[in-house]
Amino acid sequence: MLIYYHGKIYRRKKCLTALLKSHGFTVVEFIGVRDSSLQWEALILVARKTGLSEPVGNKS
Repeated sequence: MLIYYHGKIYRRKKCLTALLKSHGFTVVEFIGVRDSSLQWEALILVARKTGLSEPVGNKS
């Protein structure tokens, strides 16, 4: 699975990783893309489906 995300990279990296993990994926690689002024343009996450989804939040 390949996810291309354009936006606030460092704020979203942790959220996207948690989302993928909750659906049974493991992040294999992060690829940061910069423009000519060395500003972050995008983040590409490469993930592999590893197993069952994990529950999210507290279930009482």
